[in-house]
Amino acid sequence: MKRRYVKIPNDIMTYKLKPVAFRVIVTLYSEFFMTNEFVIKHDTIAQKCGISVSSVKRAINELVKAELIEKQSRYDFFSRKRLCSKYKLKRLSGNYFTIDRGVLDLTEDNYQLMVYCAIKSCANKNGRAFPSIKRLMNITGLSAPTIIKHTNTLMKCGLLYKCNYISQACDYGNNNYTVWNMNVRVIIMWILSRFVNVRNDSFMYISFVFDIIVSFEDFLISRNSIVYPVQIWDDS
Repeated sequence: MKRRYVKIPNDIMTYKLKPVAFRVIVTLYSEFFMTNEFVIKHDTIAQKCGISVSSVKRAINELVKAELIEKQSRYDFFSRKRLCSKYKLKRLSGNYFTIDRGVLDLTEDNYQLMVYCAIKSCANKNGRAFPSIKRLMNITGLSAPTIIKHTNTLMKCGLLYKCNYISQACDYGNNNYTVWNMNVRVIIMWILSRFVNVRNDSFMYISFVFDIIVSFEDFLISRNSIVYPVQIWDDS
């Protein structure tokens, strides 16, 4: 039985992989994270990732060059016919973050998956993240317009919410992201499908529902109904 969540090392974001290679490695993590060695066809990877076989081959070569996976060619003992290659995932040290397996199906665009994972890697236990656009650019290697474009698309999909952080001095800070789990997303999308006509121009309705949920959560926090742990960083 497959796990509901995919475990991804934080250090994977430091390799500056191309979006296609990033989706391939995340897909391999979702299938073989606890497996020492595995055998899989290029056609199978292409089907799971929704990309072509040639793109899979280029992504595998990039991952092998980055030493994230080891590839071992196999041949039939008698006919010497080439068989499916054997792979081994590199075990990266450090912390991990998790994403719901359903995110792989909802993020059909490889750039969307990379931006989502970059934000998720910065999120705390409550799903709140405060990375700047510049930091997301450093993590993903993507341009600012690309990150903004796919962040808005992720909001339309109901996977995250973004609002501007304003301090008590009325100064604008980094964006405040909330990464919704799949259960919350199901509720949000049900509300939208039940009360509004969800179309391509329904972005304002989705933002309105998100504003209600976040405002209610902040109200509970102010009333001490919900207490979130606060981590203090010592820069000394």
